[in-house]
Amino acid sequence: APTICEINGRRWVLGPEAEEPMIWNNAQKWCESVGGVLPPREILLLAYMNKEIVGSFASDTYWSSSSDYSDYAWGQYFNSGYQNYANKCSTYLIRAVKSIEVTP
Repeated sequence: APTICEINGRRWVLGPEAEEPMIWNNAQKWCESVGGVLPPREILLLAYMNKEIVGSFASDTYWSSSSDYSDYAWGQYFNSGYQNYANKCSTYLIRAVKSIEVTP
């Protein structure tokens, strides 16, 4: 699987994408069901900035795991690079990632 980035002793690897958009709580459960996690917003931004990775995403909005308040979470817009928070009941695309510890 393609590596998004290595940061703070961890390698973030691209995982599968869900077939359908879903609400935030279901997005987290789906990522766990495929052996991954919902990516933090910083990792999604790095994926957007990585020219080798960005083409693996649709030109649309993806949920991140980064929550803001109790009812909101951050999304990454892959058509513009912009990030914004939305109500967790909104439906966005989902891409799982894996976080692997890098041993020196």
